[in-house]
This record gives sequence, C-alpha cells and structure tokens, in this order.
Amino acid sequence: MVNKEILMEGETYSNFRVLSQKELLEYRSLGIRLIHQETGTEVYHLYNNDSENLFAFTFRTPPYDNSGLPHILEHSVLSGSRRFPIKDPFVALLKGSMQTYLNAMTFPDKTVYPASSMNEKDFFNLMLVYGDAVFFPLLRKEIFQQEGYHLEFKELNSPESGLKIVGVVYSEMQGKYANPEALVADWSYQSLFPDTPYGFDSGGEPISILKLTYEAFVDFHKKYYHPSNCKIFLYGNIPTIKHLSFLEEEFLSQFHRLAIKSEIPYQPRWSSPRKVEVTFPIKREDSIEKKSSITINWLTVPVIDPARVIALEVLSEILVGNSGSPLRKALLDSKLGEDISPATGLETELKELVFTAGIRGTDPEQADKVEDIVLTTLKTIRDQGIDKETIDSALQRVEFRNREIKGEVEPYPLHLLRKTLRGWLHDTEPETTLKFNCWMEKLKKEISRKKNFFLELIEEQLLLNPHRSTLIVRPDPEHLKRQEAKLSCWLKKWESSLGSKGKEEIVVSAIKLKQFQEQPDPPEVINKIPFLKIEDLPHKVEIVPSEQVLLSEEIPLYLHDIFTNGIVYLDLSLDTEKIPEEDLNYLNLFGKAICNSGLPGIKYDEVARQLSLYTGGFNYQLFASGDLQNPLSGKKSNIFFRMKFLAKNLKPALELFRRLLIEADFDDQERMKDLIFELKNEFKAALLPQGHRFASLRAGSKLSPAIRLQEQWEGISQVFFSSELAKEIEKKIKNITSALKKLRQSLVNRAKLAINITAEESVLKGVKDALLSLIEDLPKENSLDARLNLSEEADVSSLRAESFIIPSPVGYIAHALYGAWLNTPENGYEAVLSHFLRTGYLWEKVRMRGGAYGVYAVSQGAEGVFIFSSYRDPNVLETLKAFRDSLDYAA
Repeated sequence: MVNKEILMEGETYSNFRVLSQKELLEYRSLGIRLIHQETGTEVYHLYNNDSENLFAFTFRTPPYDNSGLPHILEHSVLSGSRRFPIKDPFVALLKGSMQTYLNAMTFPDKTVYPASSMNEKDFFNLMLVYGDAVFFPLLRKEIFQQEGYHLEFKELNSPESGLKIVGVVYSEMQGKYANPEALVADWSYQSLFPDTPYGFDSGGEPISILKLTYEAFVDFHKKYYHPSNCKIFLYGNIPTIKHLSFLEEEFLSQFHRLAIKSEIPYQPRWSSPRKVEVTFPIKREDSIEKKSSITINWLTVPVIDPARVIALEVLSEILVGNSGSPLRKALLDSKLGEDISPATGLETELKELVFTAGIRGTDPEQADKVEDIVLTTLKTIRDQGIDKETIDSALQRVEFRNREIKGEVEPYPLHLLRKTLRGWLHDTEPETTLKFNCWMEKLKKEISRKKNFFLELIEEQLLLNPHRSTLIVRPDPEHLKRQEAKLSCWLKKWESSLGSKGKEEIVVSAIKLKQFQEQPDPPEVINKIPFLKIEDLPHKVEIVPSEQVLLSEEIPLYLHDIFTNGIVYLDLSLDTEKIPEEDLNYLNLFGKAICNSGLPGIKYDEVARQLSLYTGGFNYQLFASGDLQNPLSGKKSNIFFRMKFLAKNLKPALELFRRLLIEADFDDQERMKDLIFELKNEFKAALLPQGHRFASLRAGSKLSPAIRLQEQWEGISQVFFSSELAKEIEKKIKNITSALKKLRQSLVNRAKLAINITAEESVLKGVKDALLSLIEDLPKENSLDARLNLSEEADVSSLRAESFIIPSPVGYIAHALYGAWLNTPENGYEAVLSHFLRTGYLWEKVRMRGGAYGVYAVSQGAEGVFIFSSYRDPNVLETLKAFRDSLDYAA
C-alpha cells in the first residue's frame, strides 16, 4: 500500500478542496477526491506506487442529433491550440515522447482524453499539450473541414468535374456503417433509448454529418468543454499536490464556474416491446441467406446502483457467459442461426444497463422464433432453477475479471478509469462503481440468504420487463444504391444552388485548405511542443524477471516472477514447423476445437462450465516469424495455448488443460459444425474493421515465408478456407474431424513443446511441480512428422497487384517492400523511417489531405519486410502513390 499523502479532508490545496480520502486495498491505492473551488472541476486521484502514471480529461458530451458533432470535435481539439498553434500537436507529441498510451475517445455520452507515461517530465508534457488542446483549441475552420467534411470538385480547379465529399470522420463512419457487426452493437442499445441522447450516434451517420455547420461545431465546444463540465482522473505515484498545482497554474486559474446542463436523462419506460429493423450493404450478386443478425435487448438497472449492477454481471455470466451457459446453448441448439451475436452480454457503460441475447448467420423471418427461444428458455430457467455449481462458476469468472491486472493493448489504469466513470460521470462518488469487493461480498450474502435470488432477477429484469426491443440487422443489395442515390441527390441539389460565384468559393476554399495542409508549421512554433531530451531518458532499462530451466530434463520452461494478484498465466507452445502443407489451414479450427470441445463422456457445455469454474480463460494463438539464424529463407511457427487461473485452482485447471490437449472430443460432429460456423463468421466479421491488417498480410505474404504462413492462418486465405469448410458441411464433417485428429497426433508431443509461466514467486515452484504430471501423458515424439513443403522462398512470379471487392464506400490498401533484417544497423534506420513517415509525410498526405482514417508504415525486421497500409480510405490509388512518393521524400 502506498504511503498516505499529508492531505486533510476539508482543507484546500492550490484552490482544490479535499472532499474525501479513502483506502482502496483491492487496488493497492488511495482514492483522493477533490473539487476546484472556482470552477467546480472534479479531480479523482488513485494514488499508489505504480510508476505508469495516467491522466484523463473527461467531458459529458450528449449528442442531440446524428451529425457526429462530439466525434468531430474530439478529432479537432487536438489539431492546434492557443499555446501550441501547429496543425497537429497530437502527432508532434508522438515524435518526442515516451508515452505508453495516447488517445482520444468518443463514447455515447462522454469524450475522454487519456495519456500515460512512466517518465514524470514526459507525463506533464503530455498533460500540458492535452490540457491546452481541450480548454483552448483554435478550432480553425480548415480543421473542421479536414476532420469533419468539406466539399470540393473531383478536379480541384474544375467545377465541371462534379462535387465530392472529403473528411476523416466522414470516411471513418462510412466504413462503420458498412459493417454489420458495428450496426448490431450500436442498435442493440440505441433501439432502447429513442428519447435520450443514447438514441443518437455520437460518432455520426454519414448522411447526417453533412448537416453539421461550423458554427454548431464551435458552439458545442463552448457549451461543454469547460472546466465546470470536466472530470479529471489521475493514477500513479506522482504526488497529488504536484498535479493540483500544475492544473491550477496552467489551466483552471483562467476560468470561472458556469452552470452547464449536460446530464443524461433517464429513458421513459415502455409499456410494451418494440421491433427495429436496420439494413447494411451487400454485393448485388451475393446471396442474402443467413447473413442477418437478430438480437433481443432489455433496458435494465441504473449504473449508479452497484449492487444490482454486479448482480446483473453475474446473471449475464450465468445466462450467456460461456458455451455451456443455458441461454447461449439454447440459441445455438435451436439452429436458427449459425452462431451467437458478439453483441450478446451486458453493456455497463451507459446510464442504464442493457442486456442483449442474439444470433447471427440467420434470416429476418426467424425473428419471432428467436424471441420465443429466448423467452421460453428464461421461463424454463426461472421454473427449474439454477444449480449451485453454475452460480459458483459465474461468481468466480466475474471475480476473476475484476481481480486481473490487465495491460495488454491498453494500460491497466485505463480499465480503472472506465470503471470509475460508470458512476462518476452521473454525479455519484467515484468509488461507487470503482469498488468491487464490498459489492461482491454483499451479493454473496444475498444469494446465501435468498436461494431464488437470480430467478427473481430474471423475472423482474427480463420476463416482466416490457422495455425490450427485437433488433433485426439484415443485408440489402439495394442499400448502397439507395445511399448513393440519396447522396447524389444531396450533391446535385447543393450544386444546382451554386451560381458561378458559389462554385468559385468552393474552389477557393478547397485550395485554401490544401495550402493550409501542405504549408509546413514554422520551426519556432513546432519548437513550442515540449519534447524530451536525451538527458531526460532513463539510463536503466527495466528488465522483466526471467529464468530459463529444463522441465523433466528436456522441455524448455520459462519462469517470470511478477506480481499478478494471485493469478497464474500458463502458456504452452507447440512447434508447427513440420506440419504438412495440406493441414496448415486447419490449425485455426484445431486451436478452437481444443479450447471449446467436450471430453470423452463429458459434453462440451459441461466442460465449458468447468473451465468457467476453475479458470479465467483458455484460448489459442497462431504465430509465425522469420528465423534470425537463417534470415533469407527460414521461419519459425508455433501454436500457443494459454490458460489463466487462480493459484488455488492449480490442480483442477491443469487437469482440464491436460485432458483437452490430449482428449478433446473431435467426434462430436454437431459441436464441430458449430465451431466451423463460428470461425467463418469471426473472420468475415473482422474484414471491415481490420481491413488494413488483411491487406498487409496479403501484401507481405508475397515477400516472406513467415508472413505467407500467417496470412494462411489469419488473412484472406483463411476467410476463403473457413467459408469453404462451412459449405455442404454434412458431406465434409468426417474428413474435417479426421484432419483434426491427425493434427493432434502430429503436434501434441514433448519434442515440440515449450512452456512459459508468469506468476508470483510463492506460486512458481508449485506450478512447476504440477506441470510434471501434465507432460508425463504426452508422447515423447510422433511418427507423423513430414517436412513442411511450403515453399521457403517467395515465388517471384507471384509478385503482383491484387484487389478484393468489399461492400463498403471506403477501402484499404497495403504495399510491401523488401526491408532490413532485425539485428542489422539498417533495421534501426528503418524503425526510425517508419515513425518519421507515419507521423509526417504520410499523415499529411493520406490522412489530412486524402481523408483516410489511418495510415501506417511498419518495419518488420523479423521477416525482412517493410509494409505500408491505410485504413478506411476513400482514395486508395492516391494513397498507393503517396506510399511510393514518401520514400522519395525521405531519400
């Protein structure tokens, strides 16, 4: 526990009054809540010993239409401020910071500006730039045009060429509205809130973005981006006093309190359920069968009632949390759809929680049947009860999620920020929704006192709750045509209203914007950005504790003694190098089947319950990389199986791991079919939101054997393969299960094995000893090894341009080149080059000028490849030229 700061409740420091100071043992922190006397700005500091400090400026920003105003403003405030009047301080920061996280995020009810660093000087540099951006942005009209939208002629100086729409957010949202999974996720809650800001899309509907004016844009900032509407979250070991002094001197002393009405109202409750239908684009020649999603959605309890929130979290886990959960299983067993909708579960970041259950890979006419299955299953559960083991496993999984210190993609304090904001945003004490242990203990007592607790919760919040929507999201071959017609009509109407003077104004405005974008910022202005200097960098590199030993004198075992809050992370790697080429495509399905199947004599749903009871998750990952010992033609490839569990559950968790690895039941054909459909839909659903990754893998596969293999596993090749597997599956299922058994026989043996454990020192020895029993049952080697005949060298004749058509008005493009190898001086230069290009030339040409949402330049030294790519890009051919020109620029 961190030493307490000497702060007294009720006392004032740098014009901040201390409201409360509370120990939060579950986070090893001290929660300090303060209010700024003059402006009413609220500050909450989780003060602890963590050297990764984070801040976040949060504003309540309720949308009042679908113009995407909060989203466009989020992009724009970071594009020049009073103290830092350059075009993009955000990108400039990336060039000279040791930030561990730097972002800005628009939610349905708030806008958040978080950043973190492990260097104190860097941290305050970031806070200075971010604070100046949110409180004193320039909000130049050119930035509104660039980030939101503007009109220009297809040929800049030629009114006869016709109008077009350009804008970063406009392009981003065009991509989102072509993605059915994004529509399902949004409309599952939006359908329940027609009378509140949650009924609008804060990100922006493309056609509605065009109604937004510059004046409304500026007014929105003036109304909501004021300290009186701001909550500042702080985390880490920098003393609170330092933060308060900095915030007062740099920002808050320049403001006075305002009365700002930004509260999110509660949705008036319905007396009967409603139905909503939404369409998404599909190619006209494609079949529309089994392409729809159907979800049943309920509006439930207020987020500021933490006891009921945690009760609903556990109930959601009981109903749909794993493949053995009764509602999830009933939906799958109904065969009304191919798999479960990813929107299924509990949404906890709105003022009132939303519970959703649904399927995808279905047809619109199945809506009544889906609704009937959901309601009938809930009634059956209510009438027959829930067994104790199911409740215990749900409690364990929810506790595990809240106990785990996550920091993979996002820093751990960002997770705590979001938990805090659940209630704090709606004016409760920050600890109300941040605390977990006390509410979980209260729930456990309530469950022991009232045996029918969850049955009554099902009755109250679901069965007798008329505030329910049935959402149908279906493909429509005419969708794009309608949207294009609507847009064309809008453009023609606008163009017809322009006289020669109006057309000239558009030409002048577009030229002025282009000049603004291409004009370099003056050096003296750029130099105002506070960059770190060499002397500010740490002289000591932090090294992760690591020890390598041999298990049973033959298996490499890597041990990491790290504080994990009592959780054990076990990674088991199997070498896939000698898998025959005809079996490589099956490895994704193999991994999925190992982690999601039953066992001999035990159905998959029971195994899923056991995994939920004793582990925090069991999954797999495929990974290929170049071989640095043989860089020109070699590669390494592995499948990783990862399980995490509490130390007290070591024995049952390892037994499940062992049995699934060796005995997973591939003969359950119905289960295998479900997993094949699930795999197919996961890859198809990933195409639009991760299009740049698919394009990059495809381009890189022509130059690198390792990327070629990764593309087979995770790229467009796997999209095609999994889709083909799902066709006429009844005829193929026996051959598929045979292929999986062959893979297990070839892969699962001690000769291919390496193990990694991350846990606390007090646990490591016990895990190491327990692993001996796991490996004893593995064969020493297998007799099926056959040297992988996948060509180790790229086929020069296959180097060509490829294109794939997707039903989206924006695209993705990638371009791969041979690059330098890791451990060479040139690779270091390329790493600098990639950073230089993506935060400079490419950012300006592709994002600022071209309107793409993202652009990347990545040096992959382990594969000897350099890859360019763009994201949600309306001008892919111009971007390809920019990729080539960027190298000339840097030369």
